[in-house]
Amino acid sequence: GKVEGTSTYGKSYYKFTTGSHSNPATANYTLTMTNSDSMDCDLYSDSGFSTLASSTHSVCEAGDNLTATFAIDGSNPLPGSTNYYLRIEGESATAKASTYNITVSAPGGG
Repeated sequence: GKVEGTSTYGKSYYKFTTGSHSNPATANYTLTMTNSDSMDCDLYSDSGFSTLASSTHSVCEAGDNLTATFAIDGSNPLPGSTNYYLRIEGESATAKASTYNITVSAPGGG
């Protein structure tokens, strides 16, 4: 992916769909990124990016090489066969382009 601009304007948007889980109790999804510049992320349950999937477990801690494990409320996993919407934003105070690799994976790499 690529983010251009400042934290106010530099955002990228993604959609992923959770699989139908054989063991829903362990179906937390993990975001892994290779960003060298500080970025942040939020996970939404709607394509309008207005409703966070969870008040506590749908966000990253801003920084380099973002990682996050998404769950609904602490230990509860994401439901299967559901669309989620991920917003990535740059945290730079100055306008610049930042590139990164992004992976969202289920337990077992699925």
